[in-house]
Amino acid sequence: MIHLILMRIKMIAAIVFFLLMAQPSAARGLPLPDGWAPFTPAAVNTGPNAKYRSHIPDAGISAAGDFDGDGKQDIALLAFNADRCQYGVLVSMSAHLSSMELIASGPARQALGIALRTLAPGHYQAACAKGYGHKKNECPPDTVIETTHDAIELMAFESASSIYYMSNGRFRKISISD
Repeated sequence: MIHLILMRIKMIAAIVFFLLMAQPSAARGLPLPDGWAPFTPAAVNTGPNAKYRSHIPDAGISAAGDFDGDGKQDIALLAFNADRCQYGVLVSMSAHLSSMELIASGPARQALGIALRTLAPGHYQAACAKGYGHKKNECPPDTVIETTHDAIELMAFESASSIYYMSNGRFRKISISD
């Protein structure tokens, strides 16, 4: 019983910490959906993963690139929603700067262990295509992709990462192991 109470206290403390460290959406100049606030470098540069963030532009809380191939810069943000106790990856496309799309989310407690990075156009293989997790011949479709424009990498420190790339007007995801 005491263990459960301590876990709840830790979760509440983490939520309060993130709320205090998140800056209002107006500070970044992008209109975030109700309940969402972007992380600041100060909020995520704590704990054991801070050493990894020092090598990532903007501490991994944002990524910028031409994700849809229209020749204009798009923005991805790592954000926090206190009502849902979730982190989220929100993307604003240059053609629709007045709105943001949620392309990934997870429990708030994982937010300090992840970061965003822009990936250049290129050839990428899913983890199962490299022999991780599944046998190569059992991989689902889209396990080897060739992107012609930038993509978003959602990195989990010392773990697998995912690539979010635009295909036929929507974001798709593959899990990689690099």
